[in-house]
Amino acid sequence: MKKIITFIIVLMVNIHVFAQEIPIEIIDRINTVDYIVEGSVIDKKSYYTIDMQKIYTINLIKISKVLKGELECGTVELITTGGEVGSTRIFSEHLLEVDRDAKGVFLCRTTTKELPQTPLFNPTNVLTLEGVYENQSFIKYTEEANNIIAHDITGKYDSLIQLYNLAQIITGFNFKQCEENLLIKPSITYEQDTAQYYPIEFTTNIKLEYDSNISWIKKQKDLYTKKRKKTRSPYTIDFQMSNPITTGTNPKYCEFDIYVSDDIWTKYLDIAYLRIEYPDIVFGQNIVANNKITVTRGSLINNVNCYSNPVPSDIGPNSIFLPITETVYSQCKAQVTNLYQQLVHVKIEISNCVPLEDIKIEDSVAFGGLSTFMTGSAYADFPNDTFSVEYDTFAVNTVYTGSCSAEIVDFWPKKLHGGVGDTMWIEGYQFRDFMGTGGIYFHDANSPSTGMTYKLKPVDILSWSDTLIKVIIPSIDSNQSAKTLGSGKFKLVNNLGQTDTSQVKLEVVYSLRNRVDSITGNKNNVLHFKLDTNGGYFFYVDTSISNKPMAYGAVKKAIREWVCATGMNIELVGDTTGLPKYKFNDYINHITFGPLPKFAAAAIITDNDGCFSANSHQHLFTDIDIIISDSIVNWYYDTLGAKPTNAVDFYQMILHEIGHAIGHKHINDSTQLMNYIYRYDIANNIPYSQRGIELLDEIEAVKGGRRQQGMSTYAPNFSACPNSVMIGLPICDKYSTLSINEVKLENEILSIYPNPFTNQLNLKKLQDGVDIIDIKMFSLTGELVKYWNLSKSNSNINTISIYEGNPTGMYIIVINTNKGIVRKILTHE
Repeated sequence: MKKIITFIIVLMVNIHVFAQEIPIEIIDRINTVDYIVEGSVIDKKSYYTIDMQKIYTINLIKISKVLKGELECGTVELITTGGEVGSTRIFSEHLLEVDRDAKGVFLCRTTTKELPQTPLFNPTNVLTLEGVYENQSFIKYTEEANNIIAHDITGKYDSLIQLYNLAQIITGFNFKQCEENLLIKPSITYEQDTAQYYPIEFTTNIKLEYDSNISWIKKQKDLYTKKRKKTRSPYTIDFQMSNPITTGTNPKYCEFDIYVSDDIWTKYLDIAYLRIEYPDIVFGQNIVANNKITVTRGSLINNVNCYSNPVPSDIGPNSIFLPITETVYSQCKAQVTNLYQQLVHVKIEISNCVPLEDIKIEDSVAFGGLSTFMTGSAYADFPNDTFSVEYDTFAVNTVYTGSCSAEIVDFWPKKLHGGVGDTMWIEGYQFRDFMGTGGIYFHDANSPSTGMTYKLKPVDILSWSDTLIKVIIPSIDSNQSAKTLGSGKFKLVNNLGQTDTSQVKLEVVYSLRNRVDSITGNKNNVLHFKLDTNGGYFFYVDTSISNKPMAYGAVKKAIREWVCATGMNIELVGDTTGLPKYKFNDYINHITFGPLPKFAAAAIITDNDGCFSANSHQHLFTDIDIIISDSIVNWYYDTLGAKPTNAVDFYQMILHEIGHAIGHKHINDSTQLMNYIYRYDIANNIPYSQRGIELLDEIEAVKGGRRQQGMSTYAPNFSACPNSVMIGLPICDKYSTLSINEVKLENEILSIYPNPFTNQLNLKKLQDGVDIIDIKMFSLTGELVKYWNLSKSNSNINTISIYEGNPTGMYIIVINTNKGIVRKILTHE
């Protein structure tokens, strides 16, 4: 075995690779590469790859000129295959290899080769380049008979003029000249905007070559100016490829738009010459000749009197030339703004479904040989301008052909509410023309870790096409086993079983309980009610609550804060002495301690289908029972301090459960009150500021409660049911932070009578030391009644006298005292 290893090592000492090389035209090389730089090699280091099977070399290039691509002056790394590490040298006759101090032009792209594990240099440009055509990627400068000669394997160039000619046509005369001087000594200077530099002895012949370059550049600019008839300042035009989709069944097509904008947006489009390259592995070759492409006008050039029809032509096996030109003597050129406008729509037939292949606009157009170049775009100053000037440069981008399978491109809006009729649009392609056995799957807010298990029912799918789907966001469907739609990425499955998942999350910020009628498919918002004429609903507490003052106070405060924040008409009327204990669907709403082995608390809500109205499509809450676990002995009741370690926050829990009574379903946002699990680890001490007990900080919960209150208030009456429609209460004008010991009920502080009343009301104090701070009365629409006069009859009774002129009807009185706030609905006759 040792002998074999030794033999392999000997083989690796000096490895040669030989092959035949096919010369590639310089025009094809220059047009294809991403970066062209002129420079010199100032240092180089070789290294092994991680598997010790290859040697690469990093060549540090000092840049003298950037001819193409986004690079900065300074230095850049060029990686080549082969090199020498220790006693091992690997090289090939046809791979790119450059010597230290070599000077010339490098034709490059970003490398895909394995980089060294630790940086060998610290270049100015972070990109590492490699030669696209290996040995043909370097056009070398040498001195012959006191002349600078540029040459590669295809032979010598007549002069540097020819080489710069090709590069300048591509870059639009916009070389980036650096301080490094390749063509003259630093002691000799010429015009900086056009000077070419030589690093060798300055002789008469070289100066003639230098002057020839300068003259050629000036001549080209003069000819350009003469052709365009006048000189103007250049502006930048930008072409962007957007909205790629895959359409069709057999065959399939890749479709995309090309948009245009410029940086000045006061000019008018004269011409635009585009060269589009495409992957022949996806589309085949010569797509124009084979009738595989269709180009149609975009909104910018849709006037046939102003612009000629865009007709593409093949200029290579995998590239097309697409001219956008004005009609002869056009009088109606279109303005190009700094906002993207649609130039054309392109549709190409797909021959082979290979995903993630890119189509790109090249930044130059070349075809038919060296003498026939067309490049750039031109603008006019006004719609009927007969002159035009070429834009300075134009930016390009790439689009992917995508896949032939279902793919979600986007959806909107990103933030929605469940159970209130919000709809979502899903954009993409290959969804198929009908849902069939497919569907849309979301996270279950009650169990998001199980994945996307909530499938929308057909009633939730409002429309389905190959490229666009519209769905409604419910909270629950009656046949969904009470699953609740929650936030997160969602999944689409088409009729063929092809699947795609959204790239970003849908955010469901609150979700209100609803139902789906099995016959009509209508979403049915739930009405709240109670069995009296006040248009709200009562809550009773069991003696297990009322006998615990801190628990009772927390319940009272939680209900009061929800009423204050949302206007929901809820009253806590006392304990259940003399009433049945908690029982499902007994029309009595209970809050009680009870056996709950798996939960801290639960709200059991009954909908009355017997009160369904075919016209309103709504159901009623007929029974709401909140059961709190009696097996938790370390409940923490206070609302003013920090929750101790290993205690459970009773007030946060009861706020959450009253939220269910308001109509909220769970959401899976861990920062929100209506999250499906207890918000904090009970093992931790939670400071007051982090307890999540300030209801008005729960913005989405409050907004949802107000939405539910509004739907309940304005719903039609249900004559078949023993109830009245909810009457909304005014939202508090100031949010109170009273502790649980400061929240009192009417029957503990004041007695308000008579009800109904005519010209006056009596307020009887039920406790010593009660001081009335202020009194406000509201109409049921929330309008403040202008004036009510308050006088004292004796020490315990205050009388409110009513000015004449106030209409009869129902009013809400809100009395702020030093011992709490009292609210009551009254009837004025």
